[in-house]
Parts: sequence; C-alpha cells; structure tokens
Amino acid sequence: MKPGDRYGRLQIVKTFTRQRDGRRMAHVVCDCGKKKDVQRGNLSSGHTTSCGCYHAERVRKANTKHGHTPQRTPTYLAWNSMVTNCTCRSSGGWDRLGAIGVTVCERWLGERGFEHFLADMGSRPDGLALTRRDKAKGYTPSNTYWATRRETDRNTVRNTFYKVGTREQCLVDWAAEYNIPKSTLHYRVVTRGMSMRDALDVGRGRQGKLLFAAILARVQDT
Repeated sequence: MKPGDRYGRLQIVKTFTRQRDGRRMAHVVCDCGKKKDVQRGNLSSGHTTSCGCYHAERVRKANTKHGHTPQRTPTYLAWNSMVTNCTCRSSGGWDRLGAIGVTVCERWLGERGFEHFLADMGSRPDGLALTRRDKAKGYTPSNTYWATRRETDRNTVRNTFYKVGTREQCLVDWAAEYNIPKSTLHYRVVTRGMSMRDALDVGRGRQGKLLFAAILARVQDT
C-alpha cells in the first residue's frame, strides 16, 4: 500500500501511523475532491471505498427515482420524522415515541426504508399526518395510516376520556361538538380543574370568556 494506489473512489496520498494509538492510517483523496484519513485495513478489506459520497448518492438516487428528493417532499419529511422520533434520543419527539418503546418496522428502516415506506403508504395526502391505529404497537404497514389532525389529536397515547351524562368521549371530540376551541376547553378542564359538563355549559366566544371569568372569581372568593 503506497501513495497513488486506488481503492474504489479513494486514492492514497500518503500513509502513516498515528502516534497516540498506533493505528496504521492513510491520507486519501476521493474522486469527489474530499480528503480524509482512513484506516488502511478498511481500504484493503473493501470496507471503505469512498469518503461517504457513494452511500449518499445511492440514497439520493433511490428517493429521486420516485420523485421524492430528500428533505423536500412532505412524504419524505413524514417518514424521516417517524424514524428519528423512534430511534434518536436527541429528536424532539423522542419522549413521546422512542422513549416509551414505540418502534418502526425493519422494512421501513435502512437504506431502502423510504422506498418501502412509499410503496406501502403512498404519497402523503395534503393536510394529513402519520398515526397508528393501535397505540400499543409500533409503526408497521398494517398499523399506520394517513390521518386528519383531529384524528391524530384524538388518538394520542395520552388521551383522556370525559363522561357527560351517559356519553363519554375525548376532549377534542367534545370541543368539536360544542364548537369550542380545543385549547380553551383544555385550559378550563385540565388547567383550571373545571368539570367537563360545566366547561361545556360556559360556551365559547366573548360571553363564554366573561362567564368563565365570573366563575373563577366566585371560586377564588370562597
């Protein structure tokens, strides 16, 4: 192994041994122009054949062949968010998915993961998002579907059902039925501790706000 030798897309510029750990290294230049240091053993074994550009090209080719360039289409972004939230501890959705054991099926992971996901789920319809039918199970072709925002809100794993009279449904459904903003109803019931029956009777709009404020004032005076 000497300067000028080629291994895949890499050409050796010089060889050396690192003083701190004794590893036999090679300084190489890739056909794309990038330079880096790699272990000589990885070159000779065929494990390393490029600076990483070859893998990136394969992924890009697989995705653009279906009209979904990485980081550009809603379908790709939905798939990528699903995978990172279930596998990466630093992702914003880790606490509500990966941390509680929600997984992604093997078919949707790896180099051809997006290709398989697209074949199984199709392109994301406008305004819809991924959700699971059974919250006790992970993301699989049979347990995943494109849902409306209302469905994803209603199907959250943290959902609580409230009974009013003989009927019982979750907060988002009560909010829709009584035409009260979900955030308003959540504040009344969850934050302020009002019963669902009373929170619904207060109503919405300016009159509802005034009535709610009056109820709070009476509670605070007692």
